[in-house]
Amino acid sequence: MDENNNQLNVYKTVTEFSSDWLMWIGKNQSIKYISPAVKTITGYEPQEFIKDANLFIHIIHSQDKTRIFQEFENELDNPHFCSAKFRIIHKDRSVRWIAHRCQPVFDDFNKIIGRVSSNRDITETEKIQEALKKSEKNYRGIFEESQDVIFVSSIDGKFLDINPAGLRLFGYSSLKEIQKINISRDIFKNAEDRRKYTECLQKIGFIKDYELQLKKKDGSEIIVLETTNAVYDDNIAIYRGIMNDITERKNMERQLAQAQKMESIGILAGGVSHDFNNLLTVINGYAEMALMHMDYGNPLHKDITSILKAGKRAENLTSQLLAFSRKQIYKTEIVKINKVISSMDKMIRRLIGEDINIDTNLTDNLPQIKADISQLEQIFVNLVVNARDALRSVKKPGFQKKITIESGQVFLDKDYVTKHPGSQEGRYIFFAVSDNGVGMDEQTKQKVFEPFFTTKEKYKGTGLGLSMVYGIVKQNNGSVYVYSEPGEGTMFKVYWPATVEEESSPQKTAVDEEILYGTETILVVEDEEEVCRFASESLTSLRYKVYKAANGRLALELFKKEKLKIDLIVTDLIMPELNGKEFIEKVQEFYPEVKVIFVSGYTDNHIVHNGLLEEGVNFIHKPYSVRMLASAVRKVLDEK
Repeated sequence: MDENNNQLNVYKTVTEFSSDWLMWIGKNQSIKYISPAVKTITGYEPQEFIKDANLFIHIIHSQDKTRIFQEFENELDNPHFCSAKFRIIHKDRSVRWIAHRCQPVFDDFNKIIGRVSSNRDITETEKIQEALKKSEKNYRGIFEESQDVIFVSSIDGKFLDINPAGLRLFGYSSLKEIQKINISRDIFKNAEDRRKYTECLQKIGFIKDYELQLKKKDGSEIIVLETTNAVYDDNIAIYRGIMNDITERKNMERQLAQAQKMESIGILAGGVSHDFNNLLTVINGYAEMALMHMDYGNPLHKDITSILKAGKRAENLTSQLLAFSRKQIYKTEIVKINKVISSMDKMIRRLIGEDINIDTNLTDNLPQIKADISQLEQIFVNLVVNARDALRSVKKPGFQKKITIESGQVFLDKDYVTKHPGSQEGRYIFFAVSDNGVGMDEQTKQKVFEPFFTTKEKYKGTGLGLSMVYGIVKQNNGSVYVYSEPGEGTMFKVYWPATVEEESSPQKTAVDEEILYGTETILVVEDEEEVCRFASESLTSLRYKVYKAANGRLALELFKKEKLKIDLIVTDLIMPELNGKEFIEKVQEFYPEVKVIFVSGYTDNHIVHNGLLEEGVNFIHKPYSVRMLASAVRKVLDEK
């Protein structure tokens, strides 16, 4: 017994300084000793536990009692170390978590003579663990619900974890499926991007807002901004990151930049066309006049004919540039697109040849549109010729070449307009020309509407056909898009605003072009000296009496000085000091009955608005020939 007391005294001395609540429990379950720390942990004095053997059972939390009683029962005959975790009710009624450990004590005969129990207050630790669990749950909620991609990947290119947004973005059905893929091979669009990305991560340990071109399961391209950290755990690296899908934004930026570039090129093209049209009026006009007064056998006849042919080709180029820059003069009427397409059927079939099948799929009862039929015909001819040339490049034996022309209607809503800069909300008819030819890559698609861009061989095309299509469509407040993949063919789709106005009745103007002469008095007002001289000489050669002035101000002075009685004024629109329209308005103040023909090589906002000619205005577009001028003059003079 003394030996046991000595052991107890040693035990008491050691445990006085412990922050754990320690107990010596005898074989009959009586508490022989309890350390002072019990007061701090439970709020009860040590003597209270010694006097009341049930106090220890009493303070155990009701929800843990059944489990703990069973574990204590198991401890009685267990010769091994035991542990448990449970809650107690502190004397102040607060709940505390206890980590309980129990070690049996043996006598010299290896019989259990008691147990030593250690009870540690782990309340704060449990609170931290609970907070961590809650935080992890919250994080998992954010992880699962985030619209951005959150991922963890290994350094060897495997996804370890990825949230549902990532599965949706890349087109995989489950985490298990995406964990099987190789990121370098199946996610990155090219190996060089992966190399640079990895090199950057390994060098500085993180990347922020790094733009990457990736691909989905189906191979389609996506663009993301990625922020990623390299995390090291026991020298094993993993990557944790977030991806933000910016594909739609980049596409919109690309479309906007393209539209702005096209607008800038259009302004340049329009200005160049204006100057060239003045030059071509003189070149072609005098060449034509020379040939009119020259015998076919004259040695110079062939040379001047070549000059005129070259001038006509240049005239066609400037006309196409004007169409691209949306400065082409046009007159609209109410038309049915299906009727226009059907009327061109024979011509289109002659253009494409017998080795290409043409399939027409036109939707009935489409709304009507407001358009210049000649412009619509230009569009179809260019699109069909483009499709034909794409098919001629296909050299597969037995390949069935096909062009499809279709029409329909659609309402472009706000969402569509937001995603397609330059388009406008409303009801449209659409028409499309598609082929199953060689197709185009992304780089070609980005440039296809630019003037002088062509994929054809040298001297096989000017590169102005599709740019003219683009300009005409935009000039009429429409949109044109190209859809194509290499080897998969191409579709050009045009959206044209619908109208509720009634179809126009065809108007025929009978002009006897053989009667081009006259004796009336004409005033030519033109600031370009050579053009003014050409117009005056042309009309003089047709027996008209002609006066000329270099601008509107000088023409007004001429009126006052000579007290002119003029039958017709032929005036340029864009002139210094006083433009053509302003000049005519001043003339009409004292000479209201005078007839007028306006001339220009470039559209402006005087009588032409975005290319659309005002009703009732007589107009000649530069460059013009002697016959064009003579025909227009005679027609206006003969009007009642």
